[in-house]
Amino acid sequence: MVTSEPLRGIRYAATRDGAKLAVAIRGSGPPTIFVRLIVGGHLATPGCGGKPWLRILSPHCTSASYDPRGCGLSERTLDGVSMESCIEELECVLDTFGPEPATLIGLSLGAPVAVQFAALYPQRVARLVLYGGFLRGRKRRSTDSVLDHLGHALLAALRVATVGIGPDKAAFRRMLNARFCPGATTEEIAELDAVEDRYSFDVALKYLKMFQRIDISPSAALVRCPTVVFHATRDRVVPVEEATRMAAMIPGARLVLLDDDNHIPLESNLHWPTIESELRSFFGWANGPVQYPAGTLTARQVEVLRLVGQGRTDKEIGRQLAISPRTVEMHVAHAMRTLESKTRTEAAVQASRRGFLG
Repeated sequence: MVTSEPLRGIRYAATRDGAKLAVAIRGSGPPTIFVRLIVGGHLATPGCGGKPWLRILSPHCTSASYDPRGCGLSERTLDGVSMESCIEELECVLDTFGPEPATLIGLSLGAPVAVQFAALYPQRVARLVLYGGFLRGRKRRSTDSVLDHLGHALLAALRVATVGIGPDKAAFRRMLNARFCPGATTEEIAELDAVEDRYSFDVALKYLKMFQRIDISPSAALVRCPTVVFHATRDRVVPVEEATRMAAMIPGARLVLLDDDNHIPLESNLHWPTIESELRSFFGWANGPVQYPAGTLTARQVEVLRLVGQGRTDKEIGRQLAISPRTVEMHVAHAMRTLESKTRTEAAVQASRRGFLG
């Protein structure tokens, strides 16, 4: 199993009104700041999907992530949220690293904050990496009343998933997780549950309502740093058209579309080699690919091969794991290459002999 760069420590940045923001540091080199909002807490762990980012970046960069106000180890009092307050928090975090320009990695809601910051403070941003992002919030994209009803339903589901009790709470979490990360493994679902258990619904609601109403499109044209935009083509949270629009509006931005349905990639995601390759090209790292341990399988590949060994078809496996037959096929193909097998049946046999299938 690939291990992530160990935590070097947690430092605190102070906002203008004295609130403390917790910042976790890993690796060494030029600063790279993760901008990801509404986290369930604790910066001592990389979080869901964080390990692959750290494995790729930490050998080359000082990777830093921070809990925004109201979350995790940061100041828990949160009176209100605005784009201005998010920009101020990011500025305070960058101040702890001195004057050197930083790379900003904006994930989901963090993407518009990173873009706006780069437009306002071009001298402080070396690069932008954006994933699952947008320039316009849901209410600025469309006036369709059906989407409004959907938005209200999702907020109601989030309330039950965070403050509910018993089986209803678990059921609504599963529903939300299936929307955000339909390809998550059993282990990743458990990890998502642990993170969501620390969510404050009131805090999440303030952030979500603010981001629903933003439109920072004019700022995109002011970005002057190299930018790469990643997005899943079947993302149900942020339509892929928003990523295409964002990349078109940021001068010189590169758009990388991934045939996927996860809003943000988790550790088992098939597309990490592509993401890694794109990042290496983007950063100009020329020392070869990060090495994966020989013969290892992801948790999702193990699940798929176990069902292949039972004689299930791709459609049957897809229905059981709630993923598409095409995604099943991709998992099998990657596993066959890893295990140096010529057929799917041989891959299942090899996985069993090596103890992967338990």
